[in-house]
Amino acid sequence: MTDDCKPTQLGNGCCIWLNEKGQLGEIECIYPKSFKAEISTYFHLDEWIYGTPSFEISSIDDDVVIEQIEDGYIIWLSSKSNVDLEVSQGGISYLLSGNKLSGIVAKKSEIIE
Repeated sequence: MTDDCKPTQLGNGCCIWLNEKGQLGEIECIYPKSFKAEISTYFHLDEWIYGTPSFEISSIDDDVVIEQIEDGYIIWLSSKSNVDLEVSQGGISYLLSGNKLSGIVAKKSEIIE
């Protein structure tokens, strides 16, 4: 993250920092709601693109929820969305519904409690 990233509160202890291009600098969740599903709601889409997306934060309708998956976790920004595009960059994937960011997948990571 650089000094040009601006924070935006997401609700229930979460904040996202975006640079002037709308690219993710950092996301931080302090005591978020979390769950470990028996069967994950996340599945790797058949079609995805590799790249760095840009975002604009307009509003967050739901509380942010963290879902633990086998080799990492998902930060769900919207629990009521159908993911139709996944943009991957290294170990991070951005889950998009329509043109809105609905989740961020971090692989080979762990939740620090």
